[in-house]
Amino acid sequence: MGHHTEISKIMTRAVAQVESSETLEKAYIIMRELQISYLPVMVRQILVGVLAKQDVMLHATKQDGHMFIPNLPVIEMMRRNVPIVPPSCNIKKAAEILLSQELQCLLVMSEDQLVGIVTSSDFLKFIANGSESELLQAGTSELYKFAYYVPRKIPNAI
Repeated sequence: MGHHTEISKIMTRAVAQVESSETLEKAYIIMRELQISYLPVMVRQILVGVLAKQDVMLHATKQDGHMFIPNLPVIEMMRRNVPIVPPSCNIKKAAEILLSQELQCLLVMSEDQLVGIVTSSDFLKFIANGSESELLQAGTSELYKFAYYVPRKIPNAI
């Protein structure tokens, strides 16, 4: 792959999602069954944030070998400031953006539609396949040219 590889080449296209009104328990079950750590949160097909498995686990308790997750709606635990890139974003830029974030995922959107997700695991697979030289090459354009964030304002649909 050349040094202009787009993030769309390594993103996961079949992105599991959860509605903002769903419970943390249901979201955790989805994450556990699919073996994923991040779940985009939607309000009627509009992206409003992302739920991280680590955040759910911080509020879980264990009693008698059973895990208890609070009966809270996902919207109360989701993160609103989530980095978003277009499918055409250069893979090096995407890696730099990911490294600058607290969460280790980027959501990929095209024309207000969620089309993919990229995690640190996707970059490790990319490197394992022998494409690490692309990430090491110096980029010349502005780092955050393509990065923007999910707006903090939640639609009135909730």
